[in-house]
Amino acid sequence: AAAAPPRRDSASWAHPALTGMPPADWTQLTDALVIPYQAHREAGLHIARGGPASRKPAGGYPAALTLPEMILATILRARFRMPRHVIAELFGVVTGTIAKAERQIRPLLDQRRHVIQPAGTHVKTLPELTELAAAHGVTLIPGTKAAR
Repeated sequence: AAAAPPRRDSASWAHPALTGMPPADWTQLTDALVIPYQAHREAGLHIARGGPASRKPAGGYPAALTLPEMILATILRARFRMPRHVIAELFGVVTGTIAKAERQIRPLLDQRRHVIQPAGTHVKTLPELTELAAAHGVTLIPGTKAAR
């Protein structure tokens, strides 16, 4: 069997040039959204299944995006007015995954009254984003879509 491709290393992508915030603020924001995100997710699952879970959680595929990646995707889209397909290509997911991440994360950012600082640049393509990141010493290696 062929070895699975390595998981993307997107932790370094949360650079101030891309997020518009210092590293300490990024860490504080991602830490502060963990519990609200989990509560929001569990509430949605409770409503969807019509009650509490009837069995223990099982394995399954890992989530397409981690919480910090969902936050980063939402911020990149708003900050640089990027098309979803560009962010999807960066993270190696489909555009629907980016749209879902935005729907889940945007209300949590609004509840915290977190303002996403717009960048002076409008990024329309992945090469433009990669070039912008490289100018600040960040290497963006786009992910690949997992075969399922």
